[in-house]
Amino acid sequence: MAVASFVISVLAFLAAGTALWYSHRQAVAAERSADADQRSVALAEAEAAKYAPPWSVRSEGRDALLLANDSDEPAHDVTIDLGDISVHGDLAYSRIGPGSAIRLFTFRSFGTQTDTITVKWRRQPDAPELDWEYPLPANPRT
Repeated sequence: MAVASFVISVLAFLAAGTALWYSHRQAVAAERSADADQRSVALAEAEAAKYAPPWSVRSEGRDALLLANDSDEPAHDVTIDLGDISVHGDLAYSRIGPGSAIRLFTFRSFGTQTDTITVKWRRQPDAPELDWEYPLPANPRT
């Protein structure tokens, strides 16, 4: 009986040692995974910091503005806000392609206060919304 108890004790000791070794390996793997995740987040943040808004706006005659996507990627869920300036045409687009532009026909009255254009968009359909605000070009009188 004493031999059987000893054998069982040795087997239990070996099982506990194996479990301890396995849990240590799992902890090391989890730590490596967490480090890799932190590096990925840091790289993504660095890449996002390099991102410049793709928009440019210029006057197209007396009553028109041209809003261009000057980047090499499409802009999704685009909305345009010109404040109290009356606009003929759409101010929301599901997608504006790279190198594409839209023309906005505007009508400013003497009481118009707005002097900026605000564009909101997403880099991907499910990405966070970005925004860009820019002074409107001077309204030529010709």
